[in-house]
Amino acid sequence: MILYGPMQRLLVAVFLGAAGSAIVLAGVLPTWVGWFAFIVGVLQLAFILTIFSMADPTRFYSVTVNMGEDGILELCELLIERGIGIEAGLLSLRDAHIFVQSGIAPRCKRVLVEPLDADPDDAVALAEAIEQVLADGGVRLEQVHHGDGIASWAVNRRAIARGHSIRTGLEDTPVLPDGRIASGNGELVAAAVLLLKQARGRAIS
Repeated sequence: MILYGPMQRLLVAVFLGAAGSAIVLAGVLPTWVGWFAFIVGVLQLAFILTIFSMADPTRFYSVTVNMGEDGILELCELLIERGIGIEAGLLSLRDAHIFVQSGIAPRCKRVLVEPLDADPDDAVALAEAIEQVLADGGVRLEQVHHGDGIASWAVNRRAIARGHSIRTGLEDTPVLPDGRIASGNGELVAAAVLLLKQARGRAIS
């Protein structure tokens, strides 16, 4: 299991505190080494913003929940009670209608629009339809768009033009915009950055 964020910092701080105490008490190393471990441990704790700056914890802990799954609204209520942010995943028009009608949108962080149609035109049409349902329902949350396979790039292009955020990676597509197999996530991200730069260039011109 890989830990990161506040939990990782907390565990590192505990480890350094224990190591520093052992060094100072046992004298197996110079005392300054133990004090150095204490200082680094304190710095780790200082960076846990959810504890020390009273920041909104949902900025740090969030999950994607797909609105089409059974019992999802009850799960959302439980997550909200636990202070966990929600990214609402919308894979279909049905999901979008469920989300809007549930009234849970004001307590969510953002919306993930993810049409999974293999055909680029169909995927773009579904993304547009989902966005329209959200607009008609008065949902003004940040939107992140992605598709599946080669269609993901068509969805991304439309999203960028609309001012939305995009997502890419091997989870979404193994291929580049020109259909070539990507060597990894890095190449996919580079392609997405190029799309953003091209869109910015068109906007400036």
